[in-house]
Amino acid sequence: MILFSMPAKALIVLQNASAAANVDYDTNLNLREEKQDVWRYSITPRYSVEVANEKNRWFADGGLLLQRSSDENISADREDPNLGVGWQRELEKGQFSLGARYQKRSSRFAQFDTNALVDVDGSSVNRSVYADYSRVLTEKINFSVGANYSTNEFSNSSFVDSTTKSINSTANYVFNERITPFIQLGFTDFEPDGVATEPNIFNQRNFNNQSRTSRNISVGSNFLISPRLTFVSSIGVNRTSTAGAGWIANANLSYEAERSTFQGRLARTVVPGGLGDFQETDIFALNYGYELSDKSTLGADFNMSRSRSQFDFETTQLNTFYSRELSADWQMRVNVRYRNVKGTTFSAHNNNFGISLIYNIPQF
Repeated sequence: MILFSMPAKALIVLQNASAAANVDYDTNLNLREEKQDVWRYSITPRYSVEVANEKNRWFADGGLLLQRSSDENISADREDPNLGVGWQRELEKGQFSLGARYQKRSSRFAQFDTNALVDVDGSSVNRSVYADYSRVLTEKINFSVGANYSTNEFSNSSFVDSTTKSINSTANYVFNERITPFIQLGFTDFEPDGVATEPNIFNQRNFNNQSRTSRNISVGSNFLISPRLTFVSSIGVNRTSTAGAGWIANANLSYEAERSTFQGRLARTVVPGGLGDFQETDIFALNYGYELSDKSTLGADFNMSRSRSQFDFETTQLNTFYSRELSADWQMRVNVRYRNVKGTTFSAHNNNFGISLIYNIPQF
């Protein structure tokens, strides 16, 4: 991405613009037992701007996905925008930020990472506003709190609309330069609208508008094992109004070498899902990237998850990529992806190959 600065009455202005053209081929995009392949062609222009002075930062970004396919019965043509705005203020002993985001996308994979379900190709629209505040209480104690309000609306979809309100807080204590223990508290109020807009391919029951709540508390610590190796772990208890109490956990390992990076994650989460209730999901993920040269990078992402709610599903995803800087303004990226989903009565997988050309618009 190309960034440039412009002084204007003690302000710094940073702008960034790009356009990506992508072609991909998928052997079974809908992850059904009866496979149907499809080609998709897309163009995605993006623009972002940031204005900053000594204590404030205002930022905005936007993009538009224009997509066409070789078979609209498998993948509908799309014109999906996403927009975001925000403000961040540096305080004497802390920081405050406020922002909002709008995102439209296909509902096909909108809930895949949450509940491992593949929807029909409708639309998912997410609107959210958030506020975050952090403060240094003492030389060793830091505190942060965040609030979020979001709505999910689905059209031509088997998922249900919902409204989510959440608040989370974290307090950490700098024990020494290598160990920083913390405690986290969270509360979520989730209200499904109850009825899907399409025939119920998941056969879930229709919900009323009664809200569902989730409360959690967890304790953990950040460990700086070496300048290149960090480990973060936590464990806690979650209680929902519909399923009672259970445990949650998270462990992240990160390593940065001179030319490569590695990240690993093992977690159990409880989050709102598109079926109208909270979803418990176990996650195992690996990420690796290696710089072949100053202009090319090779990497891979591996993810396994098991989701439990109204349905028990297991997913496996493997994505490999190669990116190369063709010139100061042009970049190429090649992706090869494998997905597998397994339920109690069926199993399906797909393979996807895609190539992208990204043009970073020079200074303007």
